[in-house]
Amino acid sequence: MLDSRDRILAAAAESFLLLGFRESRMANIAKEAEVSRAWLYRQFPTKETLLLALNDRVIDDARSVGLQLLKDTCSPALRLRNWLRWSLQSPWRQHAVRVVTMEDYQSSLLADEGATLEIIQDTASALKRVIRAGVKNGEFRVDLKPADVVHTLQAMLMGLHRNNVSKRPLFEVKSEAQIKNAIAILLNGITK
Repeated sequence: MLDSRDRILAAAAESFLLLGFRESRMANIAKEAEVSRAWLYRQFPTKETLLLALNDRVIDDARSVGLQLLKDTCSPALRLRNWLRWSLQSPWRQHAVRVVTMEDYQSSLLADEGATLEIIQDTASALKRVIRAGVKNGEFRVDLKPADVVHTLQAMLMGLHRNNVSKRPLFEVKSEAQIKNAIAILLNGITK
């Protein structure tokens, strides 16, 4: 069960995605999150503070869960598989990532630009370590350039997120079988 703050952030992510930032109403977000408008406004006085909190939550999740999965002690291929699964399985995360990467919202998120760039760079560094370890232990192909693989993985994952939450997705990757296949395809390109 989500706490009230998480419910608000989830409702905001969905509203911003479906209606757009300008058309989203705090009253509707409060109703969807099952909190009073007064409580919502005490926590988030404006939609801008709500958007910044949503971005902070995406960053916190990436740091507390995503980076930890990449630092695990299991094999590099399993670390990568677990990280991809975590990222693809959470509908909330997909909505939130889509919202905070939309062009319309970038000017509102400039205050958080440093934190966003930092988590992207930290994730890229952790992924490079995983790729290097996999090459070293023979799980991954020796001809891989870790920086190129990381860039491609992050771009493909972002593309999947954006497609999954599109108003008219061409192809969704949401079911367990679809997620499993997507991960297999991504990993097959780098494993021996």
